[in-house]
Amino acid sequence: MSDGESIAESFTKTTSQNRSETGNEKNRETIVQATYKRRTDLKNTYAYMGSLMTFLVEGRDTGGQFALMEYQAKPGNEPPPHWHEVEDETLYVLEGEMEAYLGDEVLRIGPGEALFIPHGEPHAWYILSPSFRMLIMTTPAQMDGYFRQVVQPAETLELNDDVVTYATSDLQRFIELAAKCGTQSMTAEQTKKAFPKYAGFGVKKLNP
Repeated sequence: MSDGESIAESFTKTTSQNRSETGNEKNRETIVQATYKRRTDLKNTYAYMGSLMTFLVEGRDTGGQFALMEYQAKPGNEPPPHWHEVEDETLYVLEGEMEAYLGDEVLRIGPGEALFIPHGEPHAWYILSPSFRMLIMTTPAQMDGYFRQVVQPAETLELNDDVVTYATSDLQRFIELAAKCGTQSMTAEQTKKAFPKYAGFGVKKLNP
């Protein structure tokens, strides 16, 4: 079996069973998803607003339970401040360093460190290092659907310089698409109130 090929091509097991949930005695159908192996390559990596987004596990693979992406970026590629209506988000840094803003808190996250952001929690962040890679997991899966609408096939696994980013684009289209997928962008006024120590969207902030 080659990388990215589903084991389901040779063996697919889909079962359903009724399970009683404590408290409401509600019957729930449990679906066993197909097993597969997938790695970062051009088959599943896309150009995303100056960055690269690799879809490792999508909501369509997990019945919408979660999604897992690898994100490769550099300073200036950050999204605008936002919050998620239903998704909890976990960020795990593989390479480089980022600075996250959650209310009055400013957290630096480096390789081997994870940041958990519950749904409804406004957040923003800067990439501090020249190169940066992290894993993004969302539970349940909605944001991967938004990414799918705005990415383009990647021609290389290296970042390009002459690209459109959130900071250099007309944000309105992306704000509307994100809202349909449960991600709400914040206005400049909301951002200033939520993150007193945040320098502002579009600012490039590198390690001294």
